[in-house]
Amino acid sequence: DMRMLIGNLDTSVLAFFVWAACYLTVLINQQQMAREAETSQLSQKIQQLELQALSHQLNPHFTFNALNSVCALLEAERYDDAEIMSEQLATFLRYSLSKSPDSLVQLADELSAINAYLQLQKTRFGDKLKVNWQIDESLKQQRIPALLLQPLVENAIKYAVATRQQGATITIGGTRRQNSVHLQVSDDGPGSELAAPAQSSGVGLDNIRNRLLQHFGADARLDIGATPQGFTVDISLPWQSA
Repeated sequence: DMRMLIGNLDTSVLAFFVWAACYLTVLINQQQMAREAETSQLSQKIQQLELQALSHQLNPHFTFNALNSVCALLEAERYDDAEIMSEQLATFLRYSLSKSPDSLVQLADELSAINAYLQLQKTRFGDKLKVNWQIDESLKQQRIPALLLQPLVENAIKYAVATRQQGATITIGGTRRQNSVHLQVSDDGPGSELAAPAQSSGVGLDNIRNRLLQHFGADARLDIGATPQGFTVDISLPWQSA
């Protein structure tokens, strides 16, 4: 009887392990299928973003790096991070591609797109890229030309963050003084020691000047300041809320 009991027990234990193995196999297969489906969906998103970027020829180098970063996250099975990054890229591209340079937008919308852009760049630069926001809340409804500040942030990353091992802090500020608004993008990078000549003629500055002139005439201006402690671009324009 004892032998029969032990035999039955062994059979039960064996059956349990067989059942557990089958259950785990099914569970793992389901998880793998879910991951493959998620990867497929993200890949489709990436392809759509590639087509959008190519059709508009928008920042191809930046877009290529961002898409590569998403692919690297997928390969590392960091699916949540990959999804967040692809959503940030979609947010930035959607804003960039849907806004005409001649259109006026709320400052809040521009800042939201810049934040998505900066989060994407932090994937590349990590702690080298630090951001300091100093925007007066009363300015969020201010009307500005679309993509006015983003090229300035791009310049700061290119000439201040990327050129130094320790990186740099980018400050994005905005204040209202009576009937005028002052928007500022500055960094604590090499400034006049290294980057100022190139940064002064960098991405989009002439374009920004022309667009400010077109929208606001002599009531708007763009000033550049460079010191050994950093580089600053200050834009002043009339107060113009929605």
